[in-house]
Formats: sequence, structure tokens, C-alpha cells
Amino acid sequence: MLAPVVLFVYNRPVHTARLLASLEQNTLAKETDVIVYADGCKVNASDVDIQSVQEVRALFNKNYGFMSLTFIVQEYNLGLAQSVISGVTSVIEKYGKIIVLEDDLVLSATFLEYMNAALEKYENEEQVMQISGYWFPIQANLLPDTFFLRHCSSWGWATWAASWKSFESSAQVLLSKFDDTAVKTFDYGHSFNYHRMLRKCANGQNDSWAIRWYASMFFKNGLTLFPNTSFVNNTGNDNSGVHSFATSVYKHSTLQKQIPNFTNKISENQIARKLLKNYYLKIKIKMLPSYLIYLFMKIFK
Repeated sequence: MLAPVVLFVYNRPVHTARLLASLEQNTLAKETDVIVYADGCKVNASDVDIQSVQEVRALFNKNYGFMSLTFIVQEYNLGLAQSVISGVTSVIEKYGKIIVLEDDLVLSATFLEYMNAALEKYENEEQVMQISGYWFPIQANLLPDTFFLRHCSSWGWATWAASWKSFESSAQVLLSKFDDTAVKTFDYGHSFNYHRMLRKCANGQNDSWAIRWYASMFFKNGLTLFPNTSFVNNTGNDNSGVHSFATSVYKHSTLQKQIPNFTNKISENQIARKLLKNYYLKIKIKMLPSYLIYLFMKIFK
């Protein structure tokens, strides 16, 4: 049985339409059950936001080429984190496995083939806790077709019920497990501020489910499978998202079309880890101007 695909949508009709078009073009689309969670409007939402939410919902009034499409509308705004946590938990309890998409992704036509094949191959590998369809724009010839990292991805991912049971929703509990060595490893040698993101989550400054999932996996020594060429593009780094600002550093010009060879080495690829650390260090410089503009707009809007 193929894994169900769960979409989380809110108020970005253009992004959502692109995602649906790319998903429908997948080779396994007609054999796939799709479940959509549409979040409700925020309290005191503007007329523009209300209109955008309605436009997103209107996209699901047509027929798509999936095995089935279940559309679940939230009456009130849950926010992305609670939407994902509750939606994934509900679906995975029923199906045992899941493929998760948010509204700002564009997929390769072979995305579903890759994800389902990987879910089947590594289902009984306890250390493997996630499959990622996304990989960073890092030179592919430096890496095997697929590899593992002690990491996670929120841009087109899949998991199993046994793995999701390890999800710890309390950022405070997760923070209590860190020492200096763990922080350094978690942050890829301090090249990316993941631990700070978790602290902000604990302090109520952000509501990221993904940082809590990463930390939950981290303390289980969990591994994520990555392809050396991405099956996914993220189009949401355009100031339209909740936790993003405009940048092109994560963008791909082309996506993977071939199903890669799956690695049998169930351990972290140290070359990939080093390459990702170096990539993070490089993009800190590239992203600085965009980040400063983002902060200016947040402060003075």
C-alpha cells in the first residue's frame, strides 16, 4: 500500500496551486490518497487574509487525478505547528506511514516513487526515522545517490508511526537534554543556529514543529535519508511564509527525475555532514542582506 500524502495549506493560493499541479503530475498520483488540512483564519484577520484563505479552499472544489482527496477544514486557526503535529498524528495512527507536504513546495514527477520506495526499503530499520525529498543545492557528484544524516527535513518528508512516537512536543524537555557537545553537533559546528531556534520555541518566540522534530530525532540518534539531487523545490522563501524571508539560496534550477540507488550503509555520511556545514557557513554571508531587509520590514511595517 502506498503512503497517504498529507497537505497543510492556509492562505497562499498561488503556492498551493503550484504544489497541486506538481503533485497531480506525479507518476503515482492516481494510486495515492491525498488528505488536506486547511487552517482557519486568524482572529482579527484582515480582509486580504480572509480572501486568501477562501481562494485556497476554492482550489479544492475541482476534481484532481488522485486515488482520493479528503478535505478537512479547520474552523479556527491552529497555526502551522499545531496543524502539522495533530494532522500527522491522526493520519499516521490510521495508515502507519505518511508523506507530508506544505503549501510552498514544487515536486519532481517521480517524487512519490522515490518516497514510497524508500519508505518500503527502510521500514524495519529502527535508526532510520525520516525520508527527505529535499536536498540542498550542493554538488551532487561529491556524494552517493542517497545517504544518511543525523538531521531532518521539513520540505517534503515521510516517516512511520514507530518513528513519530518519538516526537517530543515540549521544547523545554528537549532543551534540558543538551550539553555543550550536543549543541555543537546539533548546530553543525555552530554553522547554523538550530539550538537558538529551539530556545526561541521554548520561550514562545516561535512555534516551529520542525525544530522539535529535529531535536526529538537527534536524541534518538535518528537518521534521515537524503538524495544527492533534490526531488523538491521550496518556493516559499519569498516573504510569504510564517518562518521565512526572501532568499534564493535553497533554490534548485532542476529537480531529480531518476529513482536513485538506495544506500545499504545505515550510518551518517561524514562527507555529507562536512559539505552541509560548509554550505551553512557560506549562506550566512549570502543571506545577510536579505535578513537585514526582513528585520527592517518586521520592525517598521
